[in-house]
Amino acid sequence: MSNAEHLALIKQGVATWNAWRQAHPEVRANLFRADLEGMYLAGANLSKVDLRRARLSRAFLRSADLSEAYLLGADLSQADLKNACLSKAILRDANLSEADLSRANLAEAYLSEANLSHAILIDVQLDRTLLTGACIDNWRIDNPAQLDRTICDYIYLKPNQQECRPRLGSFAPGELVHLCQRTLDILEVNFETSLDWSACVAALRAIQELPGFANVKLRSLEQSEEGSLILGLQVPPFVERQEVRRSLLQLYRRKLKAINHQYEEAGFSPEQIAEYRRSSTDLMEMCQFLAARPIV
Repeated sequence: MSNAEHLALIKQGVATWNAWRQAHPEVRANLFRADLEGMYLAGANLSKVDLRRARLSRAFLRSADLSEAYLLGADLSQADLKNACLSKAILRDANLSEADLSRANLAEAYLSEANLSHAILIDVQLDRTLLTGACIDNWRIDNPAQLDRTICDYIYLKPNQQECRPRLGSFAPGELVHLCQRTLDILEVNFETSLDWSACVAALRAIQELPGFANVKLRSLEQSEEGSLILGLQVPPFVERQEVRRSLLQLYRRKLKAINHQYEEAGFSPEQIAEYRRSSTDLMEMCQFLAARPIV
């Protein structure tokens, strides 16, 4: 557990903590499993501190020095890490979901198996950063080209170690950059295997009629390893991607409900409806919809 004295010091505030660190440079601070959730720690000197399994969710860590800090398994979800220095920090298995890492220094940081879902990585330093096994589900990175300077054999596109890329072997030179550039341009929306094509096409057409969504376009269709269908949508930079996802799924459920109601009014049983969908899935309308869009 944490050293009681060290925990008490940091809870007295950044000024007290930094003064103590400066007066005792020989002491390696121990905040193992410390509960620092939501604390104001802007500019804190946390260099080389033992923060394994610490709770730092929603902590305000702007411009904090976390260089060489031991953050294995730490919870940094929704933390504000703007301008923070995380150079050479050990962040293996750390939870950085929804964390803001804008302008942070992650050079030579160890992020193997870290959760970077929905994290913001704008103008970050990634020189020789280890990313192997990290989850990058819907992360926001402004310059995928800099990923060429990272060390990464494979990553996961979805939480819980799902959708590994590459599926076999390790990334070839430039492959990670290409993948992340594609995820930057394309929003992927997952549907179950029981996808109703009519409802899907109707939802895709309906979303383009919503204010600001006219330029949302279908770009790809593929099947995931788990069997679900993945629709790739091109979303303009000024459009909120998660709002597109939410709206599309909402429209799909609404269209599906209307279609089911029509089946029921026609006297179909649930079994007959399921059989009808299996036997009469017509891809022509979807193909026509795709054909109407320019190929990228």
